[in-house]
This record gives sequence, C-alpha cells and structure tokens, in this order.
Amino acid sequence: MFDNNYDGEMKDQKYPNNALIPISGMVYHRNNSRGEGTPTIIRFMVDTFTTVDMSSLNTNYTKNVTWDFEDVKKGMSSFWIKFEQGILFNDKTTFNFTLHMDFNNQRPPNKNTDTRLVALSSCGFSGYSGYPNVPMTTCSAIQDLPLFLFASKTGCEQDLAILHPEFQIQAEFSRSESYPTTNILSTTKFWSPPIRTGTRWEPSIIVEFLTIMSIVKIKIDFPANNRGPTQVRVDSSVNGESFMRGESVRVSFDKFVKFNEPVIGRAMKLVVVETNDVTPTLKAIALNGVKFYGCKYTKSENITSDFPQMDVMPERKQISDYLLRNKGAYSNNEKSYRHFVVNPVENLVFTCDPSGQYRDKTNCYVYNMNTRIWTGLPLYIRSVMGYSKERNRVYFTDFHRESLLSSLDGKRIEVTSWIAAGNITSLAGWNPALAVPGEPVTKEPVPWVPTLVSGDFYGLSVAGKKILNWQSCCL
Repeated sequence: MFDNNYDGEMKDQKYPNNALIPISGMVYHRNNSRGEGTPTIIRFMVDTFTTVDMSSLNTNYTKNVTWDFEDVKKGMSSFWIKFEQGILFNDKTTFNFTLHMDFNNQRPPNKNTDTRLVALSSCGFSGYSGYPNVPMTTCSAIQDLPLFLFASKTGCEQDLAILHPEFQIQAEFSRSESYPTTNILSTTKFWSPPIRTGTRWEPSIIVEFLTIMSIVKIKIDFPANNRGPTQVRVDSSVNGESFMRGESVRVSFDKFVKFNEPVIGRAMKLVVVETNDVTPTLKAIALNGVKFYGCKYTKSENITSDFPQMDVMPERKQISDYLLRNKGAYSNNEKSYRHFVVNPVENLVFTCDPSGQYRDKTNCYVYNMNTRIWTGLPLYIRSVMGYSKERNRVYFTDFHRESLLSSLDGKRIEVTSWIAAGNITSLAGWNPALAVPGEPVTKEPVPWVPTLVSGDFYGLSVAGKKILNWQSCCL
C-alpha cells in the first residue's frame, strides 16, 4: 500500500512562483496485505504550471528503478516512478524529489491558485501461499497533497528607495525644526505640518524620484494617539511645479493606499484630505512610515519596419538633477510663515501670510488702526523684516530676498540699497517681525510690546478685538 509521509506544516505553507518544494514519501505494505506487488508504479500528477526536477529524484530501492516525465501543454502533467521488482512485504521504500512551482512564470500574476499534487500507486499481485488463485491481479491507491500558490508580485511593485531624502522630500510648511520632512520615512519619528484650519489649507508633502515613475500603491502610517490621515489625494507632476490633481483614496486598514490605475509622474504630492480626529485646532497631523511601491515608467514605441535600424545607438548621459527647490519653511520662521510688524508711531500693522492656493505666493497687507482700513501691499513683497525705531520705517524683502524695501506710511514703498542702509538689524531700536506659529489653539497669543496688538491661532487683534482672521483675511 502506498502512503505519503509529508511534514504537516507543508500543507499550510504558501508558495510563490519559482518556489522549490522538497517532497518525500514512503511505499510499504499494510498489515492486511495479501500479496507482494510486482511491479509497483507510482504516478504523480501536477498542474501545467508545475514541473519536477528530474535530477532530484532519489530512492533507497536497490534494484532496478525507472522514471519518466510527461509534459502536457494544457491541463495536468505527470511523472512516474516504476519499481521493476515490486515492493516486498518487509520493504519500506522511500523516495524524494523537488517540485518547481511555476518555473516558466506562465501563471497569471495577481491571482492566487489552489493546486494539488496527486499521487497514484498501481501494482500487480504475485501469488503468495496459494492466494490469490489467479496469476495476476491489479491493485491501486491514491492520495493528494494540497499546495497553495499565492499571487506572484508583478514587476511593478518594487519598494522604491529614496536615497537622498533631504533633497527629494519637501513640504510647503512644517510645524517646526523638530518635525522635518525626512521623518516621513522613519518609523519612530514623524513629520507634522502646522496646525491650521480653513478651506484653502491642505497639508501636503512632495516626493521626487529623479525620473518618471509608475506608482501602484503607497503605505502611510502615523504614530499611535496622533491625528493621522484616513483619506489622501495623490497629485502627480513631471516638473515638480505644476501638479495634476488626482483622485481621493481611502487609507485601508492595512495602511495602504491602492490605485485602480498607476499614478505616473516624477514628483508625487501627498495631500491629506481627511483625518481620524475631529479636533484640528488642538492636534497636529502626524505622518511617518511612508513607502512607495512601483517601478520606472517605460513607454513602448512602435517602430515600423522601414524605420532605419542602427547597430550602434548614440550614447545617452544618465544624469538627473533635483527638481525641487529648497522652499520648505517652518511655521515658527517669521520670514516664510505668517508674521506681523507694528509701527507704533504711525499706528500701522503690517502682516504677511502665505497663500494656501499658490505655493510661492504671499499675501501682505497693512492695517491703519486710526481709519480701520486694510490695504494690500505690492505682490512682489515676500515678507516683512521688521521695524526700525531709529528711522521709523518698516522694511520688506522681495521673493528672492535680494531687494530691500521700506515704507513710512504703508502707501509708498521705496527701494532701499542694502549698502546705503547698512546693517539695519543692528541699529538701536530694531524690532524683528513676530511669527505666529502653527501651534494648538491653546497657545498664548504673541504680543507686540508695548502696543496692544497680538497674534494668535485665529488671527490678529487690537486690544482683544479681532482685526484679521487668517482663514478669510481681512475683517
């Protein structure tokens, strides 16, 4: 009687394509056997995606043994072992071989498969002690071993390495130096954007891959007891500046964002659309453990037969430059985030706040506390540097921080020479701009001493009365 002697854990394992599985078994007589099998043949049947390494076949049978493999293109394939002299009563004949699962990679990708290794034994009965009374009778037995082949990974599910995160990862704004953008790759630290509300504000982070990639899924995590994303939008770009808006996708329970169609681009912007917490004024969003899965994007081009074929193609220099400029800013930086300056002599409040709609744009205004009128400052002004008591002027810089400008009344803006003005910040009575960082609403207001002007989570106030709302400037 034939019997398989497989290890129990093999039945619960899952095998990928190209897996090599060792198989062993034993052929012997049961106690109620009434004849010796001559000859004995064991036939194994496998699916068309599986083959056997014929060189791995081995047995302790000392007499003549033959085997062969029958390859069938469709359906089942089979191979068999034949013990020419049969199996005697006292014999315990072992055999072993190696199965090669899906050796030719023909099994469809992304599709799990349940298959079986079927073993059949057949033999002839030789007479023993007068039984049976006929010269030959056939016998047979059958057993099978379930094998589970999990879906092989497609070639475009590689874990993409980000070799230079300090250059390849950037956020428009980060909460502070304690939460840099590179922390999105960490599992112990995290990146955090400023705490801010309003329809114009969508916390986002940009990752550049140095070449156009095809992204099939993204893993996104956040620390426990923190506010994290439950829905994100992935925008794509080929130049790092203009992004094509993507669709919003839910973060699944396994922390993956999966796409129906690959997202193609050189730079990807992860935009947090929805979070797991409804207290945006108290908790900052946290993001870490981010991984991108995909491959380099290749577009096949059809070449006609009459297209001139060249044996030697021109050499192409494989050089890539970083697309992203270092424009990320921290919310506690008065030069890049929302800030304000007060001219107490003229009763003027100057403030700048980055636009939530345009990445490189800053909105700057001046408020006259006497007339209670807001006036927009020229668009070329990037930030307010501070107020000089000695000169009774407020100073500004442009976007590139190359030009120095100043104003006495907030209406007339004058270009000032850096050389002529000298080191303004070292003059007596210099008061630098004050930043209003993206911290929780519980943070104390930032006052401009000795005036009654202060800034907090919601906006700017004079003597406790709100004059500006960050969400909808200006009141």
